[in-house]
Amino acid sequence: MRLTEILRNKSAQLYRSLLFELQLLLDRLKRTSTIVEVNVELVNYCNLRCKWCALDHRMKKQAMSKETLHKALKDLLFDKRFKSVKRLLFWSAGETLLHPDVLGMFDVVKTYKDSFAAAGKFFPEVRLLTNATALNPQLSKGLVDSGVVDSIRFSVDGGSREKYEEIRSGARWEAVRENIGHFVRINQGKIKTGIICIIEFGKEQNTNWMTEEFQTLCKSVDEVELRYPHDWIGNIEVNGLKKKFNNWCYFLNHSMVLLPDGDVTVCCNDLNGKGAIGNLNNKTLFEIYSSRRRKRMIFDFKHGRRETIELCRNCGGV
Repeated sequence: MRLTEILRNKSAQLYRSLLFELQLLLDRLKRTSTIVEVNVELVNYCNLRCKWCALDHRMKKQAMSKETLHKALKDLLFDKRFKSVKRLLFWSAGETLLHPDVLGMFDVVKTYKDSFAAAGKFFPEVRLLTNATALNPQLSKGLVDSGVVDSIRFSVDGGSREKYEEIRSGARWEAVRENIGHFVRINQGKIKTGIICIIEFGKEQNTNWMTEEFQTLCKSVDEVELRYPHDWIGNIEVNGLKKKFNNWCYFLNHSMVLLPDGDVTVCCNDLNGKGAIGNLNNKTLFEIYSSRRRKRMIFDFKHGRRETIELCRNCGGV
């Protein structure tokens, strides 16, 4: 490499370093977060082996404790710097309803939600996503009666019972359809319901081509969202996926994910927690949010250097 090229590269590195330090200073002066939603993963394991899922089932199984949930909610709700948070999303890689005391965990949330309501304060919307395999009438009644969950969506993919069971390996169509039916009847419109359905490339994003029984299930809920497969930050190959590389990422800028052991990662597509940037057991949530590591990821991503971020370099978007 010629001397001029070396000097040019050194100058570019120095410029980026100075620009990054300036950005850190500006962020400190703001003293407020840009986080809009926080995913809370109650368990890191799932009972299904879905076709397009990158979850590593060899990981040690972990379930969040009430103490960890209390710590997270206190950090989040009583720190005015997190006033931007609008939603608490109870899902990530694991199946939420497999938590051994899932209703007890929502009771923890209820304590805070009720106290905020009594004080006339805003409380983030609570959303739940489930594969519905563990949903039974008793659990459905508990979720509805708790008054904690504002919306619940069911992951039901494929468009037909055959495709559903092919994509969601380990699930049985009839059982899941029955579980969702029980919930809808018990719910009576109290909690907003929805279905999120992954469909194969080439299928139109409507329900017209689906089987009659699949369409009937879709009509039983308030809304249906159809999606094509994505690559979970590049951890799996998806035939037909068109990569979308840009210099901005919603998740990196506006979300965080709390894992069962207290680790915090920056992206809900990071199913195995490889991008953890801190732990609630030794730092506050705002300290983790404002950490140099997270700010550096955002800075590099914004300035076209996503290849330097292991978590992001192969992600094709969602």
